[in-house]
Amino acid sequence: MARFAALPAGPVIDIGAGDGQFAAALRAARPDWPVVAIEPSAAFSPAAPCARARAEALPLADNSAAAAVFLSVLRHAADRVRALREARRVVRPGGRLVVVELDPDASPARVRRHVGSMQSALARLTFVTVALAACPPVTTWVELATEAGWRRVTAVADELQPVAVVTAS
Repeated sequence: MARFAALPAGPVIDIGAGDGQFAAALRAARPDWPVVAIEPSAAFSPAAPCARARAEALPLADNSAAAAVFLSVLRHAADRVRALREARRVVRPGGRLVVVELDPDASPARVRRHVGSMQSALARLTFVTVALAACPPVTTWVELATEAGWRRVTAVADELQPVAVVTAS
C-alpha cells in the first residue's frame, strides 16, 4: 500500500478490480477516501460495492475522481488507449494515474523471486513463457498513457517484483 500513499485525497477508481482485494485494502488504509471498484466480469464477486463496466467505458462523470489505478489489468483491455483516455476523462485535473504492470525486461532475480512465491505449480511453470512474455515493454505503457492525454508520465521498476509502476497526472 505504500506506493499508493502519494495518491491525492478523494475518490479512487480501481479499474479491473477483480475480487476486490486492492479496493478493500485501500478502503481499510484510507477510510476517508471513497474507492470505486470497476470490474467487467461477473465471474468476480468483490466484497465491496462494484460497478460492472469495461475500462473503455467507465460509468462515471467527468472529473469525478482523484485517481485511477490499473493494478495488473491494463494488458487485458481490448483498447488500451481508450481505457487510458477514459481514466483521463474521469480523473480531475491534478489527479493521478497509477498503472502497475508486468515488466518483461525485469531482472532475472526479480522474476525468480516472484515465481518462487507462487503457490500454483502451473503458474510457476507458465509465468515467464506466457504471462511475462505477453506483456509489452514498459516504454509502451508510457507511450500509451501519453497518447491518451496524460502528462508527466514516468515509469519505475519495482525493486522486488517483476513489475513496473507507471504514474502520470
